[in-house]
Amino acid sequence: MVERRVFDTEQQIRFATFSCDKRRKHLQHDQAKKIVIGTVGNRRAQQQGLRLGFVIMPDHVHALIWFPETCQLSPFMNKWKELTSKSLKTVLPQHFQDDWSQIDSTEPSWQACDCGFNNGSRAKVEEKLDDMHINAV
Repeated sequence: MVERRVFDTEQQIRFATFSCDKRRKHLQHDQAKKIVIGTVGNRRAQQQGLRLGFVIMPDHVHALIWFPETCQLSPFMNKWKELTSKSLKTVLPQHFQDDWSQIDSTEPSWQACDCGFNNGSRAKVEEKLDDMHINAV
């Protein structure tokens, strides 16, 4: 297996995106969105980061995040995905049985990989924010 290289050694705003496993639409319900929003706020505060923007789509999430220290994106993403996965698997099957009845509880909620890259300029940050606003559902 090829190890994913993360370039997180400079204090720059990071654009991060991650998708539901098998591109399932786990995030189409308001309750799922609330879980993702609550978890990102909690994790961001614990790592003293700034959330500059994010968008939740039915099957994936985009976020612009800044941390005061380097090498924070991967731990942030890993914990965010872990906590949201646990909450989604606990809450959503109770409320949306039709959507969740065919999904085995051992299946992951998220794809294993996530994509993150640096935004080294104000223009790039604004471009990503514009893209998130255009793509918002």
